[in-house]
Amino acid sequence: MVDVIQSAFSAGEISNDLYGRVELDWYRLALAKCRNSIVHPHGGVSNRAGTHFVGEVIDSTRRSRLVGFEFSADQTYILEFGHLKKRVIKNGLFVLDGLSPYELVTPLTEDQAQTMNTVQSADTVFITHGDHAPQELVRFDHDDWSINNMSFTPLLLPPPSLSGLASAAASPLTYKYVVTAEDEGGNESLATTILSVSCSDMEATDAYVTLTWTASANAESYNVYKETNESGTFGWIGRATALKFKDKNIRPDNLSSPIFTAKNPFDSANNYPSVVTFYEERLVFAATYNKPQTIFMSHTGRYNYFSVSKPARADEAVTFTPISRKVSPILNLADLNDLISLTGVNEWRVHGGNQGDAIAPDSINPKRQTNWGSAPIPPLLIGDVILFVQKGSRKVRALGYALESDGYKGNDLTIRVPHFFEDGVTIVDMAYAQEPYSIVWCVLSSGDLAAFTYIQEQNVWAWHLHDTDGQVENVEVITEGDYDVLYMVVKRHINGSDKRYIEYMDNRTFTDVEDSFFVDSGLTYSGVPIETVNGLDHLEGKEVAVLADGNVQNRKTVSGGSSTLDKAASKLSIGLPYRSYIETLRIAVNAPAGAQNKTKIIEDLTIRVKNTRGIAIGESLDSLQEIKPDSFLPDAPIPMFTGDLEGETYDTSWEADGQVVIAQDSPLPMTITAIIPKVRIGG
Repeated sequence: MVDVIQSAFSAGEISNDLYGRVELDWYRLALAKCRNSIVHPHGGVSNRAGTHFVGEVIDSTRRSRLVGFEFSADQTYILEFGHLKKRVIKNGLFVLDGLSPYELVTPLTEDQAQTMNTVQSADTVFITHGDHAPQELVRFDHDDWSINNMSFTPLLLPPPSLSGLASAAASPLTYKYVVTAEDEGGNESLATTILSVSCSDMEATDAYVTLTWTASANAESYNVYKETNESGTFGWIGRATALKFKDKNIRPDNLSSPIFTAKNPFDSANNYPSVVTFYEERLVFAATYNKPQTIFMSHTGRYNYFSVSKPARADEAVTFTPISRKVSPILNLADLNDLISLTGVNEWRVHGGNQGDAIAPDSINPKRQTNWGSAPIPPLLIGDVILFVQKGSRKVRALGYALESDGYKGNDLTIRVPHFFEDGVTIVDMAYAQEPYSIVWCVLSSGDLAAFTYIQEQNVWAWHLHDTDGQVENVEVITEGDYDVLYMVVKRHINGSDKRYIEYMDNRTFTDVEDSFFVDSGLTYSGVPIETVNGLDHLEGKEVAVLADGNVQNRKTVSGGSSTLDKAASKLSIGLPYRSYIETLRIAVNAPAGAQNKTKIIEDLTIRVKNTRGIAIGESLDSLQEIKPDSFLPDAPIPMFTGDLEGETYDTSWEADGQVVIAQDSPLPMTITAIIPKVRIGG
């Protein structure tokens, strides 16, 4: 008899290509299957929570895209972009305009919404797509938003008029001046028209020029510039808070120059950017159809300002194109200490002239780092790495700085699960939820969710696969309270037609079993006891699972948008059922040498659980036997159990694998922290 223990599952599910790799350290922590179950950062595994039904998308015949919006801890939203419309979700509910969801007309078609790029600053979301001029989506209130083309002309206007008076005009020289306005935030206007003043040589005489101008709205001060030695270059000579300035032979500072004309690099079709992000207080665009490898960086702190003075200041706009042998459009940008540019061929690092220097017009150094190539899926910033989907959309890589090479490296995080991507399955979207479990959620082209628990500093990535009665098309994560909430668009076949629903996953935090939630596209109720549940039109004709007052009732079929319970209940959850289960690897992993290929039988099994009810065990999914509680009160919820389920037996036989399946088919919690079988090894 051999005692075997698997005390953690922190390697997650692995491919059967790896079933013989018993020499690997993480093998003893892996599973053959981890389905509709999540691996905890500390190593346990639980059935995933269910999904709450929010509502149908704008148009079920078309796809929708979800985008997160976080202004503050208590002002977070999910934005639904459908075909030419946008809606707002707050705390799991549509924001209403009267009795209907609030809608905003947008220029984005269904397909454009799926491929647009976004970045947020305060109340504004900047949106890019190569078919449109850059957009600004601005929030004024929950139900008050606007969307318009970005303006690249400073809002602050220069003084409307400028005049000058020379103190002496004998043997005159010509001095040229311009003035700009500046607001309290340091934003500067364009320059006035050049003013020429005839005056005696100020170096040879006591002559001076007095400048006056009219006020500019919202200006706090004014900057005065003078031409340098008839060069056409203007330098700064002073600042005034009044509408008057005296130049008595002040030498211009040529390191600070005015801007005469607003520049819009995105002024016509084929010149619209496809990518946007922030870096070093600059708004960064990239990848126009005409210049697919070019990066455009705004002034520091002035996101709609792309003009450059002469000579250029360090905080002014930067435009550059990395030199590469093959033209490869920029697909994504990310801020990771350096600016990271992801193309379909390679990955670039962009910083100032020297490492650590800020990027400036005369100080920029793009350098190729790796040659994996990226898919057009927005990367995720997690700690000090970015996660991106590799070209081909079948691998996720973690790109981070490596001190030993003084550069960035990308590790393959999908190397243990190639079976997830068989038969042409690819990754089409992904999102990251840090709390409570630190999970990266990947939408597969099959409609399933492939996810992995990710603890970068502990080198932990544990994959698990999730399915539902339908196909997940899009995911987004937003913080609500203390938790990061996974929202998704799910296409379900309901009553003979396809419907697209917005749903969000429960955070799986509960104290009592009656408050748990383990159904999909579900609803909850709490109040006076009811026997008939209404409001189930979105699940018409579907079989639903019910948890009522903490106990499981028989499954029902929704008819006429309602379902009748076996017994009236005051607290319930009702929705689509799903099966959660894990399957161990060959149980003899830690048995004596040569035991793996021997026949074996499990004669006794201990399962260490936490807050668990209603699980079943067996050799396979086809031979499951439910573990019954020893005793319970008939009118009270069966309590959850924490501890060791000892001496569990089930129909078993002599065979070579000796694997254990633990499953949860009911809308009840399951958490497994260890599996301890007693195994007899045969010949």
